[in-house]
Amino acid sequence: MRKRFLYALFAIDVVMAVASKTVEYTGVLEGHRVANDLLTGVMFSISIELFGAATVAFLLELVFEKRIQRNQALVRSLMASAARNGDRGD
Repeated sequence: MRKRFLYALFAIDVVMAVASKTVEYTGVLEGHRVANDLLTGVMFSISIELFGAATVAFLLELVFEKRIQRNQALVRSLMASAARNGDRGD
């Protein structure tokens, strides 16, 4: 996953959570029980779950990038060592 996508997902999650709490505390949909419940409870729960998933994906992306950098350094080291020893790997 790309970090840009994860940042967009974070932003969507925050907007969903803020919208659900705004609807809940302003009482805009007090007369409509189903819409009020969907926009307050369900939407807030979905936004928090997505936020958790995006956080885990972001952390996994960081670990993956570090692993790639470490592997690239190892390959460069092995190639330099092979070049010093005169071994081409043929």
